[in-house]
Amino acid sequence: MEILRKALAGIVADPEFAARIERDGGRVLVIPPREQHRFMQEEIERWTKLVAQYGVTVD
Repeated sequence: MEILRKALAGIVADPEFAARIERDGGRVLVIPPREQHRFMQEEIERWTKLVAQYGVTVD
């Protein structure tokens, strides 16, 4: 996991990459691993609820 985290940190440090993500409506977050885990858990919970609420399916 540490190898992946370091590789991603290098990618998001590229200003051109960050600008492209932001232009497309995303946001670049550089957060410590412990906070990253918490953030991902919160996002999974949030999106799970929304998918269930609106009956989203994959076709």
